[in-house]
Amino acid sequence: MRLAALAIALSVSCPAQTPPKPYTVKSDVLGETLKDWKGNNPQIDHCENNTVDNRAGSEADPDVMFCIPRAGLPDNLTFAAAPLLEETAWFYKGSLYKLEIVLENRFGLPDVMTGLQAKLGDPATRESAPLQNGFGAKFEQEKWGWTNGVSSAELVYSDASNDHPAITFALDEPNKEVDARITRAQQEKARSDI
Repeated sequence: MRLAALAIALSVSCPAQTPPKPYTVKSDVLGETLKDWKGNNPQIDHCENNTVDNRAGSEADPDVMFCIPRAGLPDNLTFAAAPLLEETAWFYKGSLYKLEIVLENRFGLPDVMTGLQAKLGDPATRESAPLQNGFGAKFEQEKWGWTNGVSSAELVYSDASNDHPAITFALDEPNKEVDARITRAQQEKARSDI
């Protein structure tokens, strides 16, 4: 009887925690299938396999695919009301594991920052790094990062006048796996070139 009462007390005082869910971007969910993603994004339908080592001219990797607009982005593609320069969806073994979004310019950055903070909370990390271009001009690059234990988001921007802020959403494990595959392929290619 005492043991049963203790078990009940523990279950009441320690509710089971639900695991974190992958980040979502509009109607897309990291981890969804390519078919589901295409259903949500009829305006972006040009998909092809990436190369095994992320270099032009290398053999295609049958497990990694990216999708981009066929003939440039439609005028209505935005993120937090900011117009986009480009958007790329990445798939690993048929599932969406990464979304890369590039803003047309810095003018939409305040709306993007506000939207990301409203959706994801305050950034877990904030980093600043000095940059210098080939002409000697100096800039500050900022990186904001979020994570929920399953997926990550990163905003990268600078104070350069021609900057195109970028936002990346990724499932952590598949992203690490694809990066490791690319690194291995690059190392193998380097060894075979000797």
